[in-house]
Amino acid sequence: MRNIGPTTNVLWSFSPTAVRALATATAVMATACGGGGNSSPGNNPSPAPQATPAGCVSGSETLTIVSGNGQTAPPGSLLPEPATLRLICESFANRGTTIPVAGATVQWQTNSGLVDGTSSTTKQTDSSGTSSVAWTLASNFGAQDIQAFHLTPWGHQRNVAFTAVTATTTTTATTCQDAGGTDHGALTVTAVDVAWTAAGSPHRGGTIRLDNNARLSIEAGAVICLAEIAGPVTAEGSAQAPVRLFGTSMPISPRLSHVLVENAMKVGSVTSPAQYITESTLRWTSARDPLACAQVAASVLERVRISGYGSQDCAALHLVATEAGWYDPYATVSARIVDSVGDGVLVAGSVGGGFSFTNCEVSSSGRHGIVVPVPASAPIFPFSVSATGCNLFGNRGDAIHNPSSITVNASGNWWGDPAGPLGANGDGTSGSVDASNPRSTLLSLGW
Repeated sequence: MRNIGPTTNVLWSFSPTAVRALATATAVMATACGGGGNSSPGNNPSPAPQATPAGCVSGSETLTIVSGNGQTAPPGSLLPEPATLRLICESFANRGTTIPVAGATVQWQTNSGLVDGTSSTTKQTDSSGTSSVAWTLASNFGAQDIQAFHLTPWGHQRNVAFTAVTATTTTTATTCQDAGGTDHGALTVTAVDVAWTAAGSPHRGGTIRLDNNARLSIEAGAVICLAEIAGPVTAEGSAQAPVRLFGTSMPISPRLSHVLVENAMKVGSVTSPAQYITESTLRWTSARDPLACAQVAASVLERVRISGYGSQDCAALHLVATEAGWYDPYATVSARIVDSVGDGVLVAGSVGGGFSFTNCEVSSSGRHGIVVPVPASAPIFPFSVSATGCNLFGNRGDAIHNPSSITVNASGNWWGDPAGPLGANGDGTSGSVDASNPRSTLLSLGW
């Protein structure tokens, strides 16, 4: 043990006023802590439980679900059974038994859908300790939930969650020529969220316009045959039931998963790109004006194939990260961009980040494969672009065309020649591009 020297006795002197103030402060602290005594383990026992005004042992309140959990109904519908809970506690007078807590405040809320016709409401428990709300599902597909909270007088928060799922439908339709379906007319304008089911397929019409931030949700397996959806659309299919869209432009597309898009002039836009496109195919199969810009604009792509898009003046894929970029500043691109009319990809910009191409292919473009423009042509400019583990070959121009001042990391790619982009059959590069360690053969992307 270290010797810290002899102990020194110190005599402290206080005035009578200071002594009284110290005594008063000590008493107040003891009251706030639930009584006097040392709270360290092994000394005095913890303060005895106290009674709440409701006659409960403090901190013993518990929320339990009574009914209304796990229901199934069509999207946007009122569930047949209200969501009901009960608030109980341990009786202070009869320890070991429970009693209902009446007159307590319960906060109900949901991120989607409605509880008692609103997004959040406050209810009081009745004499049996119960509280309930009417629950209307949101007009989208999949699982949904609502939350209920109770803050006890002693500061303990209790909460429960109710869950529900939207009823699923199916269809045998796979094309716009199939019988039946739903006619939405030449122009449909809506200011509320809309859900289109698979059973209503094929969905035919001209334009559906979504005002007041309304959103269209499309069920897995649905077939869409409109000219345009003017507003936010979410289409999430599955491998067994993809969403099929024929000729339907979607300038605003927050999320697309397992979709098959054919001959749609616009999917996402420069100002509102699709945040995520996953497990999807977008292709152009019919004759069109080579000057007409058929383009996909997106931030993050995972296992996406884009073929036959672009024009002489626009790239098939326009990359610009917006909202998604805040969470993934280095947005990833795992995609096959093939047979583009002009440039394959334009890396237009990112919110404070960059783009990383991986497990990708850009081939057979009518002009350059990947283009990194100068800042003047891309006001939001990426400070990082990389392409590794990709196939970059068969493009009529450069595989990577980089007139900007940044250096593109493009090591470990197949360029159409074992010698790399400078090989006899290799796609070349321009600007500052690190094309080291070229692959000797075509890479297998595995999808």
